[in-house]
Amino acid sequence: MPVKAVIDIGTNSTKLIVADADGSVLADRSEITRLGEGVSLNGRLSSLAMRRTSETIADMAGIARTLGCNEVIAVATQAVRAAVNAGDFVDMVGADTELEVKVISGDEEANLSFLAVVSLFSDTLNDKKLTVFDVGGGSSEVVAGRPSERAASRSFPIGALSLHNEIFAGCDPACPVHSDIIGAAFRKVADIFNEKERGYGHGDAITVGVGGTITALAAVKLLADKKNTRKAVMCELTLDDITEQIELYSSLPIEGRKKIKGLNPKRADIILAGACVVLGLLKFTGFRALLAVDRGLRYGVMEKYFGIKI
Repeated sequence: MPVKAVIDIGTNSTKLIVADADGSVLADRSEITRLGEGVSLNGRLSSLAMRRTSETIADMAGIARTLGCNEVIAVATQAVRAAVNAGDFVDMVGADTELEVKVISGDEEANLSFLAVVSLFSDTLNDKKLTVFDVGGGSSEVVAGRPSERAASRSFPIGALSLHNEIFAGCDPACPVHSDIIGAAFRKVADIFNEKERGYGHGDAITVGVGGTITALAAVKLLADKKNTRKAVMCELTLDDITEQIELYSSLPIEGRKKIKGLNPKRADIILAGACVVLGLLKFTGFRALLAVDRGLRYGVMEKYFGIKI
């Protein structure tokens, strides 16, 4: 049976999914590689970030081939879209892996994330309205519509890592974050998500969030209750939930955040910025909650390019 793989090269993390023609997942992995470290400030991918990301891609391609994969698609998003030296990274990956990296546009990224969510809810949507948020490391996408029609989509050049680099990176990691810094982050987010450009919120829509930041926030909410061992799938996050988590993260030094149950310690530095982005997206669209889903771009790529629904 044919086996296919998708490698999603994001600004903050690199992800792999391997599946057979029946949609059975053979591998699903994610590594924080920070390809976009500093790119929002100087417009360039660093040599170190390119090297560690390319090595991770090579490892993932090797895993896929070990599982019998005969075709791998590698897609890159905001960090590579924005970098003036993106060609150097594409050439490096090609030399290391013989893979050709496909740099997708913000619009395609939004539509592929929408497709991934539609497939998950295909038995229950019945062409209901749907709004999907995808919060990444360097960009955030919003798509609104129905399974049969995308009514509106936007890609915004802001994500957990890029906002962290611009606003929070200079903070003392051993201290809580001052309220003035949080205020600066909120203003930056508001500038990007222009309140005058609404049109994505529908009162009766199913609202779904995907991406590492959103699933991290959901995991923290779920595991705050020691009796709850569910994964961060189908977990509702409200405006109040996100506001409370912003208050929690800003009150702690980085080492303190690393001890929060449910939070990957590698996300401890950027989770505050990510939470600010998610809060801004909800306010922009007019929703008061979203349903966090552990799913994303790679699922949409698998379906669009290989015809495999997972």
